[in-house]
Amino acid sequence: MPSPDPSTKAVLKDLSDVKELNVPGFELSDIRAAYDKVFAAWCAPALQPTNETWVAVEALGEARRCLIVEPVEPDADRPSLIFIHGGGWSLGTALAYAPLARWLSGKLNMRVLVPDFPQAPEEEAPAALKALSGLLVWATDRFKSKLVLMGDSAGGNLTAVLSNQPPEGVDIGAQVLLYPVIDLRPDASYRSREAYGKGKHFLTEPAIVGAAMQYCGATQNPASPLMTPLLETDFSRTPPSWHVLPELDPLRDEGQKYADLLGSKGVNSEVIIAKRTIHGCASFTGRIPEADRCMKLICEALNQHFS
Repeated sequence: MPSPDPSTKAVLKDLSDVKELNVPGFELSDIRAAYDKVFAAWCAPALQPTNETWVAVEALGEARRCLIVEPVEPDADRPSLIFIHGGGWSLGTALAYAPLARWLSGKLNMRVLVPDFPQAPEEEAPAALKALSGLLVWATDRFKSKLVLMGDSAGGNLTAVLSNQPPEGVDIGAQVLLYPVIDLRPDASYRSREAYGKGKHFLTEPAIVGAAMQYCGATQNPASPLMTPLLETDFSRTPPSWHVLPELDPLRDEGQKYADLLGSKGVNSEVIIAKRTIHGCASFTGRIPEADRCMKLICEALNQHFS
């Protein structure tokens, strides 16, 4: 079994401050604060100046906003990128992912939108999907552009579902799945979960299952393709897809299985393995050289695709 590279080991020390959901003795508000603090601090510096605005979008619900990061001299012909953040459908905010949005905007010369959306346990599925579907319609109407969807972890799950079943009138030109949660079934079994989900590599298998059950709640079937995109059968609207799968991630195998499924259905599907690093690495491109390499490859692929 490969070991984390030295830069990843250093990040793992910081990630020890982020507790799993439903841990006795820790309030959800404290876990959320710790998550935001760690994830907001460590992305690579922005590559160029950006203009940033916060907008209220009715579809996201009361008191939720969307961060919009734009190049100072935007190209009207470029797509708009919607980044759907991770955090087990319960943690994370647009503010915590603002550094990554700035970096992506500079590498892609694109407008990047990072929405806050309904989170469990206060709002179970399908609240997040409904809110984000409305956001996609709003962004299409406002910017008159194609969209790129990108999401990490639980945000990757939401990205995959929305890319397979986008709202009418929304043109998704590409999706990027960063170590997504693809299989929400409680009895899901993967070698990577068994090998890397025991607590030494940040994300644990119990946390994956627990977060999925909290997200699905009492009303949603985990075996629905709206929860487990691996069970989708209609890929007629699924766009070209890129996948970043860390070698030491419990979710690696289901991510690979989904990428292979898309390829078998005629969807362009390319995988980049982030060697000797962990779940969450894209938020630490300033500290983990392998994460920086993989995210630059993703940006190069998108730039070529939309050239």
